[in-house]
Amino acid sequence: MKKHIIILFYLFSISIVAQNDNDILKSIDTIQLSKFSPKSVISFEFRNAKISISQTDFLLELNEHRKEFKDSLARHNIKYKNYYFENAVTAIDSINNLVSNKSKSKEIIISSNRTCSQVGIDLFMRFDKYIDNKSCAIFDKIGKSQTSIIKKTIVENWGDDTVEATYYFIPNENDSFFIGIND
Repeated sequence: MKKHIIILFYLFSISIVAQNDNDILKSIDTIQLSKFSPKSVISFEFRNAKISISQTDFLLELNEHRKEFKDSLARHNIKYKNYYFENAVTAIDSINNLVSNKSKSKEIIISSNRTCSQVGIDLFMRFDKYIDNKSCAIFDKIGKSQTSIIKKTIVENWGDDTVEATYYFIPNENDSFFIGIND
């Protein structure tokens, strides 16, 4: 009972935090993560959390995006040289090689999200998909595994656009550790 009261208080408090006057609260949910134990994982460190996904899921998603970039590169190369797509493909290939080589030694690979954001990888990794499907592990900033995640979806005004965004929180944290933009 005490845990439910704390969660309700926390849900109420985050509904007030980080919400502009024009934003509309759509929903607040609690996600209960299940046990996560793949052979090898890729972990991404954010400012107040770490998300671990299976290496297989990571490589599948990475290769999907590599194909998208390669297709875009082929379409754009007809008119002009596009260094953004070329750099993205090169970065993806490098990460793919690194992950594939380290997987043979069954190491846990830790990657800072800052590293991925420098080459644009963080923009297309859909961590919200793994959280919603309960196919990941989440740790707080001191490394404690979190089984309950707060999910807050709001409709935000971004200039002339309206965007539905989902914020993910560790209980008792005021700042979200990940924001997903809903399609």
